[in-house]
Amino acid sequence: MRGNRNGALRERIIALAHRHRRYSAGMIYLKLRQDGLIVNHKRVDRLYALAKLQVRRRISARRARMLCITKRPSLVRSYGTSHIDTNGPFRKRMLSARLP
Repeated sequence: MRGNRNGALRERIIALAHRHRRYSAGMIYLKLRQDGLIVNHKRVDRLYALAKLQVRRRISARRARMLCITKRPSLVRSYGTSHIDTNGPFRKRMLSARLP
């Protein structure tokens, strides 16, 4: 019974999501309200998630540059950390490294 009630609404949500690719569930809810459908926003959120729809987040130019930089291989390869005992209750860690 519930599937029949949500079937038409689910297809309408999918059609709106494909038409407006940058709209999230909240904007699709507002579009449905503009079309005259009385729906609950929680129901729209649930059906949006069940249809596995998701808005791709835009990546800023600065973040894209940072991702390119981090994908480069490291110039220093580490062997690991070694602990040095001191007189106090704390230990110091030293990183032993070598150049490629």
